[in-house]
Amino acid sequence: MHKYFKDLSGLKVKYIGPNQTIKLKDLKIVSCHLGQGASICAIQNGESVETSMGLTPLGGIPMGTRSGDLDPSVVTYIMDKENLSPKEMETILNKKSGLLGVSGISADNRDIELEAFEKGMNSPLSNKKVLSFNQGNVAYSAGDYKKAETSFSLALAASPTFYEALLNRANARLMSQKYPEALEDYKKYITVLPDDPQEPEIRRLIAYLEGEIQRIQEEAIRFAEEQKRLEEENARMQAELARQQAEREAAEAELRAAEAERRRKLLEDVANSLQQTDTVNMTAGAEDVLEYDYESELE
Repeated sequence: MHKYFKDLSGLKVKYIGPNQTIKLKDLKIVSCHLGQGASICAIQNGESVETSMGLTPLGGIPMGTRSGDLDPSVVTYIMDKENLSPKEMETILNKKSGLLGVSGISADNRDIELEAFEKGMNSPLSNKKVLSFNQGNVAYSAGDYKKAETSFSLALAASPTFYEALLNRANARLMSQKYPEALEDYKKYITVLPDDPQEPEIRRLIAYLEGEIQRIQEEAIRFAEEQKRLEEENARMQAELARQQAEREAAEAELRAAEAERRRKLLEDVANSLQQTDTVNMTAGAEDVLEYDYESELE
């Protein structure tokens, strides 16, 4: 089995070895890899001689979601109690155990720490300043810069002279691209702590931010001018389109009117051509059928 243990931890040893400035020959090292994956490896002369893992990474110390070593009876007990298949039990051991299973919150230490900070903030006996500062650092490392800024601001509210929180808030604001606010914090920091070892780097960062803010402002002005130009151009185009549309509608209306007049005259001509205008003489002898009283109306 020694052969398999050696192979299982080989990648870890290869990663550590070339990245060290010291020579591994003749050294005895215990390497502790603690993260989502976790293992402990004994290294002698640059080679693995023992590892915490077994046949698979499931063995050894608990990981983010893996259980690590267990009493074998635990597995059969849970399967029997919960009526689980081997596949379902394997899923629990590999994906629902470890730090996630123990905490009931997450497989990520940062999430667990943030949860602990939240609970601590609700305790009347806790040090809110320190809790907020630590919460900000954890949120920053997790990439939640908005949460980090909020936490550092709470620490500063508790103690305005907590300048470490001021510097860290500046960094969080910088990462959130809140450049004016970050610039204000950096300037305040070097004003109150001019002898800080990081002062030269902070001043360079301040110069960069001032240039970046000016560039953004100039870009905003150019963008606004371009937007105005495009809006005016669009307004002129819409006006021209409206004029052309009105012109077309007027021409079409004129054509319709002319066509209507043409048709009216055509119908009038047809009607006139059908009209009989000659006087019709009364048939001889018809006078006899008319009464005398009406003869005067025919004259």
